[in-house]
Amino acid sequence: PPMATQARCVAIDLPGCGGSDAPADAPYDLPWLAERVTGVLDTLGLDRVRFFTHGLGGAVATRICLDQPERVAHHISASPSTLPNPLEGLRGRHVTRSAIGRLGAKVWFTRERVRKMLLSRQYHEPLRMDDALMDAVMPPLERSGGKEAAWRLLLTDMDPGLEKEIFSLQV
Repeated sequence: PPMATQARCVAIDLPGCGGSDAPADAPYDLPWLAERVTGVLDTLGLDRVRFFTHGLGGAVATRICLDQPERVAHHISASPSTLPNPLEGLRGRHVTRSAIGRLGAKVWFTRERVRKMLLSRQYHEPLRMDDALMDAVMPPLERSGGKEAAWRLLLTDMDPGLEKEIFSLQV
């Protein structure tokens, strides 16, 4: 709201997140996600924008900065997922990249596990992880295709594939 007093603000849910559709046949990789965001910008007639992002949204906006720098006036991100997660490790890669991991996603995304993951990765203040927040987070996961989309987005979040290009950004 404070930003909206100074400029037009548009909040975009990435596919599979929030109220957005979770298409089963989508790749959920960074180029595809960036195309979805630039499609929204095109539809709204926004040629040059300022991005304020977080997490995977930071990686998506960085991809747009790299591919279409003329469209981005500024990009500010909190905890952007721009480099591979160094904590994933060998065991994590085996589990997340295997059929077992994909199948496990269907049962893994329980309310308590999602709460713990958000506490460790996103919200570092336990008091912010109340029932109201969890009531908002869980419905997209519980809809048809929601857990599969979340799993695929988590894989992209762990390694968005920007490590070779990110340092070429012009500041």
